[in-house]
Amino acid sequence: MGDGRVSTGRAVLTQQEARDRATLIRNPEYRPLLVLHGEKANKEFESAVAITFDCARPGESSFIDIDAERLVSARLNGVALDVNAVTNGRLVLPALQAHNTLEIESVHRLSSMGQGLTRVLDEEDGDAPYFHTQFEDFHAHKTFACFDQPDIKGRFTWTVEAPAAWTVGTNTDPVAVADVGGGRQRTTYARTEILPTYLAAVTAGPFTTWTDTYTTTDGRTIPLSLSCRRSQAQYVDKYKATWFSELKQSIRFLEDFYGFAYPFPKYDQILVPGFKAGAMENPGHVTFYEALIFRGNVPERMHSYLRNVIRHENAHVSGFGDVRTMVWWNDLWLNETFATIMAALAARVLDKSQGPVIEENGDKAAAAVLDQMPTTHPIATAVADTDAVHDNFDTITYQKGSAAMAQLIAYIGLDSFKKGVQRYFQSKWDNATLDDFLGALQAEAPAGTDLHQWGKAWLETKGISVLTPMVDIDPHGRIKRAAISQTLGPNADPVLRPHVIDIGLYDLVHVAGKPADVKRLRLRSRVHTTVAGSLTEIPELTGRKQPDLLLVNDTDLTYAKSGLGAASLATAEQYIGTISDVTARAQLWTTTWHLMRDGEFAARRFARMAIANAQTEREPLLVDTILSRAEGAISYADPAVQGTLTTELRDVARREMANPALSAPVRREWFDAYTSTAAFDGKASVPDVALLRGLMDGTSTVPDVDAVNDPDTRWQVICTLAAAGAMDEAAIRAEGARDNSIQGQGRLLQALASQPTAAAKDAAYAQIIADSDLTPQQLRGLLAGFGTGSDKLLAPYTKRFAADVVTLCATRSQEEIGEIIGRRGRASIFPVASDEALSAARQAMGDGAVHASARRTIMEGADATQRVLANRAVDKREGVDRSRGIA
Repeated sequence: MGDGRVSTGRAVLTQQEARDRATLIRNPEYRPLLVLHGEKANKEFESAVAITFDCARPGESSFIDIDAERLVSARLNGVALDVNAVTNGRLVLPALQAHNTLEIESVHRLSSMGQGLTRVLDEEDGDAPYFHTQFEDFHAHKTFACFDQPDIKGRFTWTVEAPAAWTVGTNTDPVAVADVGGGRQRTTYARTEILPTYLAAVTAGPFTTWTDTYTTTDGRTIPLSLSCRRSQAQYVDKYKATWFSELKQSIRFLEDFYGFAYPFPKYDQILVPGFKAGAMENPGHVTFYEALIFRGNVPERMHSYLRNVIRHENAHVSGFGDVRTMVWWNDLWLNETFATIMAALAARVLDKSQGPVIEENGDKAAAAVLDQMPTTHPIATAVADTDAVHDNFDTITYQKGSAAMAQLIAYIGLDSFKKGVQRYFQSKWDNATLDDFLGALQAEAPAGTDLHQWGKAWLETKGISVLTPMVDIDPHGRIKRAAISQTLGPNADPVLRPHVIDIGLYDLVHVAGKPADVKRLRLRSRVHTTVAGSLTEIPELTGRKQPDLLLVNDTDLTYAKSGLGAASLATAEQYIGTISDVTARAQLWTTTWHLMRDGEFAARRFARMAIANAQTEREPLLVDTILSRAEGAISYADPAVQGTLTTELRDVARREMANPALSAPVRREWFDAYTSTAAFDGKASVPDVALLRGLMDGTSTVPDVDAVNDPDTRWQVICTLAAAGAMDEAAIRAEGARDNSIQGQGRLLQALASQPTAAAKDAAYAQIIADSDLTPQQLRGLLAGFGTGSDKLLAPYTKRFAADVVTLCATRSQEEIGEIIGRRGRASIFPVASDEALSAARQAMGDGAVHASARRTIMEGADATQRVLANRAVDKREGVDRSRGIA
């Protein structure tokens, strides 16, 4: 029968194949067994699964998905199948009966990139092994044979063999334990609810675990747990109460909103090393990225991120995505969009800060960047096969989708939305489509609304609208006529969406007790209206005094770019920080950011506006937004002034990070801006080097910054010194020996790659291209460090780009390639912005060995490069005009 080695062809499942198989295969029951080993040298695991399932048309054939190193045995209804017959991840199942039993034994290779079953060794803890599964979107069959598609749902009864000292977890609790000798045991777990394959889960390792309980609205007391690696327990223990309290509040909020009690028998939260995303909503057993382990003082955005991730995953587990699931991956957006908006709604209710509205505004801005590229796609986009899932699983899926859902709430009202959601959940445990969801909302929507038409405009078309005020002023300074023009952003479909918005009118007023020239912007009034079509008249504004600032989408109800008249832009440039309402401030920052990116507002002017106004901002998350956009604007500026602008930002940051009048979270944002600007083009000033070194040895102090005992802050300083060429390789490696944690080793790679030398860049680049055993965190560290430095130092890699993309396409997974050449800006190997970079991109896209997913990612990089070059030209003209005295 052969050696059972599986064909190396790539496994891809098309939507049509999934549809056909779903008409045939029914009611699978899975009994998977995993045999796990902790020895460092053993990079494989054994898998066995017994599956019973029905066939709707007996006599026909189908196939099972299996991606393994070796297929040991396979028996269908007691008849042996050829173990060498696996092609492209499929084993044919011939002549099916009405009821079938399939038994498969296989050996699989452990993953390091979060696909299938990943194992990471904790060097800090004597190479203690930690395992976790990640099956979304098409990775379950890399761990056990299964019908790996979302609409063939089944029940799972897990058995896991592992050392008895480990903590092993799955979607359900254990029901039987058997000693198998040698300090090992086999644990069998309770049968799950009906689930798609991508939601089954296993974790294993010597975790440290904390427990709590929650009482559901139907009176059940369910166990809660939180687990992490032993070596990280000292950090997680300090804020474990936050994990439990945020989860409990979130469950209670969703039980009320969804209209039913939490549906699963437990809720585990497990921080696992080597995880590739934020978290995964495995029912009852949610896995999280270890960036949520805070080893010291972290910026407010990280605390906010923690709350958001807990709520987002719970929105799935409590209902949307785990209880009612999608038919095919084209409706993945609905899962993620809904979880994102539910996390946002929970934040508005549960948080006692302005953080949620700032984050929602920033998320829309991030989605708008991708939504203007040639690769943009509708929120509800066609997904032809499992490869396309990855390509369309992005900020449009999450952030634009959430923004559209927020606009839908503005359109029909929160009460109607909530009732529609509860109607949607009247059919539990089945698969659903977009039509099912919109139909449930339509039944509860106000009379006269057509949500299917709304859905076609908002969910099934791509691109972003541009809403621009058109105002005529009479000789007396009053508005004679006002309208909102709706046009389309780049690469948008020719569809003009309806927008429910508020228009804000702001006046400059004197600040009492201050000199006459000290003014602030004060809201005079708002007009609530609906924009539809290419031009919408706003008669409510006729006859009103001309405002100093007219802000479209003032309360950020919709997803669109907004224009500003010349007078409003000039007012915003000087007075943006004086608006009292944080939503309006955030929206105006986003409006001016878009104007800068579109070449309508010079980058140097935006950067200086940001540097000046950030100093009066007191909301930490908005300070973070402003400062990150200031740095982004500097990259859009004429290279001749980038050094000057960076120095200006660094000098202000160095002062403000020690300002006693600021809150600790705001000062932390300034410290982060300081460390990211102190080393420019591979150099730092003597005072900055002295300050940074002093922070490491304790001879210098900055309030709330502890680079002696806080390992992550210390690495932040180390990476800055390394990027400035002020810390040699031996000293960096000594820091790696000091912190041999998984986090520390990732930062070690970043620091080594940050050094401003050709040798350091060459070493990092070679490892990025050739090392397929890197964990996601190691790869991200290398990419972040490699992308740090001058354009001159990185320019030589432009010539290598096309050939190396071909190498990557032949050796790495789709997700890895996206990370390496992806849309992360300089945290990738995409060439630095230049005409040569565009040529290299075109060469790579034209190579037949570069697959469609990689070409798509390169296209995005090329589009971003073209925008950078265009903005640098605009900014250069600004400098010339200013030098000539032209305002």
